[in-house]
This record gives sequence, structure tokens and C-alpha cells, in this order.
Amino acid sequence: MEGTLEESCCAACGHIQTVELCDNGSFYDTEYDILVNSEEEDQIYAVENGQKIFRADHQVALFQKKLQLLGGLHEGARVVDFGCAKSATMRLLKQQRPDVKVHLFDISDRYVGFWEKFLSAGQWATYTIPPAWQRSFDVVSSFFSLEHIPD
Repeated sequence: MEGTLEESCCAACGHIQTVELCDNGSFYDTEYDILVNSEEEDQIYAVENGQKIFRADHQVALFQKKLQLLGGLHEGARVVDFGCAKSATMRLLKQQRPDVKVHLFDISDRYVGFWEKFLSAGQWATYTIPPAWQRSFDVVSSFFSLEHIPD
């Protein structure tokens, strides 16, 4: 993609944000193809004692560890992951915690084929956030997506 990347960093929270290079909605809806070749495709995050640790495994472990500091995920907690792509992290969370009510949101419907393997219709949305979702979640997560959102 051609262009000059401009970014800024919030000194308070460390969030990095970029100026939009193109029509993000269209780009992520029709062109963005990271990790879509298979359900199991992932990135190696680290190798410890000869064992590969994949990004989704690291994310779900860190997610639960951070939430534990706040009292943990209670039985039946409602979680929504924004900008979730194929949502390997939430799939792993659901395997580890079947009681958690996982919901997914993305600005593309390209990943529905992955989601429907572990969630029912109505537990995901694309393009528009359902009004019924407003103020209905215990936890809102976003992994590797905030840096792609210009506003």
C-alpha cells in the first residue's frame, strides 16, 4: 500500500493510533487477508523450552490473567471482541471457559465461516453494532485492531 504512515502515541495509556491511509472499511472488508488460510493458522509468539507458543494461546492466557487481577471472569460473563477477524483467541477462551458468553464484531463478514464453528448466529455482528448489545457486556476486548481504527 502506498502512502506515508503517520502515527501518534497516547502518553497515558500507550495506545498507538495511525492516520487512515485508505478507505479502511473497504480495505478490511475486501482486501485484508491475514491468517485466513485455515482455522488453525496462527503466528508464533515465543519459543520457551523448545515449545512453540502461538499468538492466540498467549492472548487468551494474558486476557484471563489480566482479568484475574480484576476479580476474574464470573460464571456466564458476557464478552465481546471488537475487530476480532477469525477470533482464534475467543475460540480458545470458549474452549477453556464454555460458560462465558462470547460475542464477536468485525467490519467484514469474511470471517463468519470461522465463527459459526464455535458460536451461534446472533453471537456475532458485522458492519453495524446491534442496538441490543449496548451496555450488555462485562468485558470488551480488542486484540491487534485498535491500531487499525482511525477514529
